[in-house]
Amino acid sequence: MQRAVDRVRGRARRRRRFAVAAAAAIAAAAPAGCGDNLTHPGADAGASPLACLPNLDGRIDADELPVVAGTAATYLVGHDRPVDLAGPPWNWSDDAPGDVKQSFVAEPVAGQWYAAAFVGAEVAVPIDAGGALVGLYARDADALWFFGVASTAPDATLLPYDRPVALYRFPIEVGRRYEEVGTVTGGRIDGVPYSGTDTYAIDVDARGALALPHLSFADALRVRTRVTVAPAVGGVTVTRRQVSLLFECFGEVARATS
Repeated sequence: MQRAVDRVRGRARRRRRFAVAAAAAIAAAAPAGCGDNLTHPGADAGASPLACLPNLDGRIDADELPVVAGTAATYLVGHDRPVDLAGPPWNWSDDAPGDVKQSFVAEPVAGQWYAAAFVGAEVAVPIDAGGALVGLYARDADALWFFGVASTAPDATLLPYDRPVALYRFPIEVGRRYEEVGTVTGGRIDGVPYSGTDTYAIDVDARGALALPHLSFADALRVRTRVTVAPAVGGVTVTRRQVSLLFECFGEVARATS
């Protein structure tokens, strides 16, 4: 048994070089598919009161993952530093000198230059630290849906999926494992034409206590997401790995991305 534990710890050490970031999107819109990495900065984040109250039943239902336009979330963003992925429990409570607080706001899609390309999307959420790109999302009783990516600058980047992918299927609970495929046809990146396929492998594989700077969660859920980005013509197929920690009514409270 000890050898098995040592092997698990060894894998965790080899995968510790993840960018770490931070902040809870309290009653805010949902996490991005391929954005910067996140963890909660603490009680001084200026968060609004929760729209629901956690019942600690080990699962997150649709009404426990609010999607609200106009809500700000403050993130503590760090890059290329160690983070505990083994757990549970997970201890992400250390403050690194290079971590920076940043605030993002989920905006309504209506009226944005890209709105016509993302019919059915409800909110646009920044997915990079500079706020140059947004992810488009909507939630219903079945899932939190991801529609694709657009730039905030008009006519620069537009990557709508042919159909939205389910980032989180409800209820979110340990044992949920599924694959989603999003196809972009006739999109563009910085004005350059682009088509390709993004394959998402999603696994809710653990629950337990999570410690963040100045704040702890008694029963968070760990979600592992592997995204394989394959351009239709030319380019190189790239795989991105993300570990998200979610809590009832708060949504994603921590994220590490390779």
